[in-house]
Amino acid sequence: MEELTLRDIAGVGEKTAKKLERAGITSPRQLALMTAAELAAIADLTETQALAITEAARRELEKILGIGVMKAKDHYEMILRQRKLATGCSNLDAILDGGLEPGAITEFVGVFGSGKSQLMHQLCVTVQLPEERGGLGGKAFYIDTERGFSPKRLVAIASRFQLNPNQVLENVYSVYAVNSDHQVVLLDEVERMVREEEVKLVVVDSFTAHFRKEYPGRDNLALRQQKLNRYLGQLMKIAVTYNVVVAVTNQVMSSPDPRDPHDKAVGGHVMGHGTTHRIWLWRRKGN
Repeated sequence: MEELTLRDIAGVGEKTAKKLERAGITSPRQLALMTAAELAAIADLTETQALAITEAARRELEKILGIGVMKAKDHYEMILRQRKLATGCSNLDAILDGGLEPGAITEFVGVFGSGKSQLMHQLCVTVQLPEERGGLGGKAFYIDTERGFSPKRLVAIASRFQLNPNQVLENVYSVYAVNSDHQVVLLDEVERMVREEEVKLVVVDSFTAHFRKEYPGRDNLALRQQKLNRYLGQLMKIAVTYNVVVAVTNQVMSSPDPRDPHDKAVGGHVMGHGTTHRIWLWRRKGN
């Protein structure tokens, strides 16, 4: 993370800095990724003042955030320096070029019993490993939408990775989202925990379950997709702002088109475009 403070950004005086801190904005990185309208509303500024501040923050953090003009060589070197989160499965890590990418959303799609939730639990353990073992030395925040979170699984996985089970449990926060509205509201808590508790992995399992149940049929499709899109955008903003790993699971649906009988990921194009990487998980026959 950058050593700059809010007060180092042009246009942010002591009074404005205190307003921002009261609103939960504590770093230039957050400022750089806000819109002028968002900042103006929070800090009681004109949109012109807010635009000047957000642009100043972006200029200061161009290299850190990778948002400035750079040569492809520099971009490539920045990617090589990035620490990834190993999954604990060598074949999957090879597919992911070393593991899950921070500052991105990786989506795992599959039928029931394909191992999606098991993998999410495993990530909650591997994120606690030191960097030399493929981890990030951090904690995990698990948003559970289907009552699938299991501390017993974490204990079993911790033993496999030769970690203290009690310490592993201490470093994983979980919450059950009762519906899609609650799921969206919980992002405020996620952001707070990422800022204050060294959370470096955010899991949403399953991302689409509530949306699918609460907005059935074609009549509700547009509303569901709009809400999904906003939620994805908020989650991506957290991933990029704090450079954390976000892993989500997604359900599948049967294709009604006989010309294309393959299963489809729930959420359509919104999920396809809104996540950074999509990995399909399959069950072997007989397993």
